[in-house]
Amino acid sequence: MAYFGLTIYKEETVRFFNLIVICLLLGICWGLIGCSASAGDYTIEKVIEIGPADWVPFLWPIKWSPDGTKISYFSRGYLMISDTLGNTRQVKNVDMLPFRYEWVSDKEIAITFKGREKGGAIPYRLSLLDIENGQETILEQFDRNGVGDDSIMVTNFEGPFKTLEGTVCYNIAKRRYEGSGDYRKATDQKSTLVPIISRTKTTSSQKSMSNDHFVRWGTTGLYYVNADASDSVRIARKPYQDMTGPLGINRDRTYILMGGTMQRLADSTYIVLDTILKQHPPKTVQCGFEFGSFNPSDHEILFQIACDDDKSYEVNQIGTYNYLNNRFVILDSLIGITNGTAPVYAPNGRSIAFLANNKVYIIIRGPNEIH
Repeated sequence: MAYFGLTIYKEETVRFFNLIVICLLLGICWGLIGCSASAGDYTIEKVIEIGPADWVPFLWPIKWSPDGTKISYFSRGYLMISDTLGNTRQVKNVDMLPFRYEWVSDKEIAITFKGREKGGAIPYRLSLLDIENGQETILEQFDRNGVGDDSIMVTNFEGPFKTLEGTVCYNIAKRRYEGSGDYRKATDQKSTLVPIISRTKTTSSQKSMSNDHFVRWGTTGLYYVNADASDSVRIARKPYQDMTGPLGINRDRTYILMGGTMQRLADSTYIVLDTILKQHPPKTVQCGFEFGSFNPSDHEILFQIACDDDKSYEVNQIGTYNYLNNRFVILDSLIGITNGTAPVYAPNGRSIAFLANNKVYIIIRGPNEIH
């Protein structure tokens, strides 16, 4: 039996209570296809080893296709695709550093490549890849903060990323110049949100973003923002003044998650998940939750736990936390895997893909895990 402390914050009130987790292991699954394991009522039907994979800096390395039948990842200089049975193939040789990517359809991936800095400029390329034949369609190509031609400079670029409704898009800001040499001067700057349209669908390339939304931090709190910038509504205050970075929102848009902090939007109550772990590995000084995400089909969070000793950094475990029934499960010991990292839910919430010791694995859980 293991005991974890959970801290709940609401405005200036701080309350403590214990989260008790029963880790009764009825079976250990050592990464073999078809074996099963359980901890209490938490069941795992299969653990499938997909194959070798690379950790890519600045990138969530594994992503599921929209239909949940395939995963994408990087290995030995290639973008790889695998089905849930472990059938894997190379799609595209990666000639530049993959910086960010998203599935646009079940057959296409949008990916931003980043090159090495040269002469104060960093080359970027945003492409749409056909995963069936590896064909690349370049959508944008430029030197960030460098002059693309005599009249335009790209000053900012973000993407690809998804709206809450699932539209893949990117944001690009361009500054226009007139004249040349000493007489060259900026005239205006325009920022544009561009949807990335699937080549396999008949959707108009002029898709409106008026019905899509983001959740963004502002100066006074958290805002629900129309993608076309036509309107915004504040939905929560900031728990911490220095809180920045990406965040997630659950399926019914009642909780948000960023790092080790989960906040309930109805009353601004929030849970510091980092305080759950009371016992750290030897010689480490702190541990925290990273790569957190909400289950698309359940009231559950998927996460990795990482620790450091001020000199080194190590990933220790991956697990799930059900925030309705307070069920906290560490998956590594349950399935006989170590150094799990970058876990990601399938669209149905039942399967989980992750990296461990430079390999990709898929966990398939029992149907009773989806409520």
